[in-house]
Amino acid sequence: MAARSELCVPIDVPQGGILSWEFKTDGKDIKFGVVLFALGSYKQGASYDAAPVIIEVAKSGSKGESIAQTLSDCKEGTYLLVFDNRYSMMSSKTVRYALEVGNA
Repeated sequence: MAARSELCVPIDVPQGGILSWEFKTDGKDIKFGVVLFALGSYKQGASYDAAPVIIEVAKSGSKGESIAQTLSDCKEGTYLLVFDNRYSMMSSKTVRYALEVGNA
């Protein structure tokens, strides 16, 4: 990810579903969070400022360590995973992630 940029990854989750992710950076920190849109309402590049927050966008502390989390009994919708590097004026970051959606 370039300095002063963000990556937003939308993923549709069914009612009662399970959403899991794991990510790590190249040894540098990054902000990460999750917000929720009604199914079908998210448009690429749309602002997520007014969307309900599932996990507040904040520094993750990854710094090369894997961070994994699972949300269970999810509401139906499009979950937007936000990797935010906008605060970094000069440092690009490499982020590797894996996502999984399943039924309960």
